[in-house]
Amino acid sequence: MATPPRNAPRRLFIGLWPPADVRAAIADARGRFLWPRGTRLTPAAKLHLTLHFLGDVSSEDERKLRDALADLDVPAFDLTLREPQNWRSGLVVWLPDEEPALLALREQVAMRMARAGLVAQRPWTPHVTLARDAAGATPPQMLPPLAWPVRDVALVWSRPREGYEVLQIYS
Repeated sequence: MATPPRNAPRRLFIGLWPPADVRAAIADARGRFLWPRGTRLTPAAKLHLTLHFLGDVSSEDERKLRDALADLDVPAFDLTLREPQNWRSGLVVWLPDEEPALLALREQVAMRMARAGLVAQRPWTPHVTLARDAAGATPPQMLPPLAWPVRDVALVWSRPREGYEVLQIYS
């Protein structure tokens, strides 16, 4: 595969990247669903919760964003994944409880993005995507809530063919 030009824009998002034990627990819970033929499960290494999707960001704007996030102070809180949902788009997601600390963190990140001259590109419903092309998936009858200790935020490069690359962690 050809190497992209050095200053080419990168498709970025800012999100919560679960620790390995939480990622494994999400993947384990996902394994208890009944999935229809053709379902595309999200690879365990890609499980996350997006705070802000930025789209293609120039190298200069990425530098400004990194500067704006440099002193981000992420308060420790616990997020609880509780409710699986089938969305009409064929996505199966796991929604967290409403958590004021999550909303406050998202707003804090948005203010820093604005400082860098950037805005999120999509509306937001907090969720972890478990699968795509999964209309009609059936969750297990008992899916216990899953606690996720949030301690940091990740700046992530989304590369369509290669996957996700965590560029920097802010705590």
